[in-house]
Amino acid sequence: MIAAWVWSSGATAAEGHLDVLAGGRTAPDAALEQPSEWEPTIEPSVLAAVVGSVQSFHGEAWWGLDGQAWGVAPEADGTLLGLGPRAGVGAQAGKARFEVAGRYDAELYPVIMDPTNGRAEALASGAVDLGVARPFLSAEGIARTYFVETDWSFHAAQVDGGVELAGTGGRVVFTGTWQINEGRDASGEFVPGQQVRGSLDLGISARKLEAFAKYELIYAWNGAADEAARSQFTPIGSYSSDADALSAGGFLQHLGEIGCSAETGGWTFRGSALARLRDADPAAASYENTLHGQVDVHRDLSERMIGIFTLGASAAEVVSGQSFVDVYGWVGVSFDLGSKDVTP
Repeated sequence: MIAAWVWSSGATAAEGHLDVLAGGRTAPDAALEQPSEWEPTIEPSVLAAVVGSVQSFHGEAWWGLDGQAWGVAPEADGTLLGLGPRAGVGAQAGKARFEVAGRYDAELYPVIMDPTNGRAEALASGAVDLGVARPFLSAEGIARTYFVETDWSFHAAQVDGGVELAGTGGRVVFTGTWQINEGRDASGEFVPGQQVRGSLDLGISARKLEAFAKYELIYAWNGAADEAARSQFTPIGSYSSDADALSAGGFLQHLGEIGCSAETGGWTFRGSALARLRDADPAAASYENTLHGQVDVHRDLSERMIGIFTLGASAAEVVSGQSFVDVYGWVGVSFDLGSKDVTP
């Protein structure tokens, strides 16, 4: 999501990282699509990956580029090449700030081509800093095109409004959303759907400790039934921001997420857990409950090198009651490629 992008203003600067990873997962195809027969089996695989990101800031403007390459064996279906350029610009007018940003993410699966796709996203937002309160308004559009499995393609647009309340060591964010979406039905035609959302985000932070909690309620109506074959998770195993993009014939959904991080003596520990409970139309081929949890441990090895350990699990259930679990983990090294304050 664009909301996760880093924004910076001021002097010209650049930053980036390159991660080299090796590990395994019990259900590697869960990152691609779910089998139509829904007979989950344990299919352990080893994986190797190179993941990188660079971004450069130039006053109120910035650009960046993300890249990833994943190799899976002995079944190579999960092999992935990805590239994601992004850019944005902002402006300050007294206490108000305005931003415009866009990105495009291309994912190529050279072995099994079905999940190959391109995802375009654009955002325009504005906020007013009133001290403790910061009201905001934004408009966002998403278009994800699957070039082989075209029935998975969809479009969505949404308007968000809310207020952030921040104080010493904590913040609370209330957000309301109206969203429209289009997904393809069995005949290949786009069918419109709508959603209203409300969310509450809580965050606390201390010198070396941070924690957050989130609750989101979604009421969706109309729209084509979502494809159960389309994965609910990203290639790295985390919950996909597009998992809730379609109205899928209508549903009521509760989503809760908690997480924390702590630093001590060159070590950083992070943990998160997510649960999604969806009351969906049993006649629609859509997901119902989804669970995800992940633990990350980082260790400073040098000024520009960090050791990485990740262990996580993803699980999903369709309305028929069939389900799967994917346990994954890897170790690796992250190299800092950035240089700060490069202005002559």
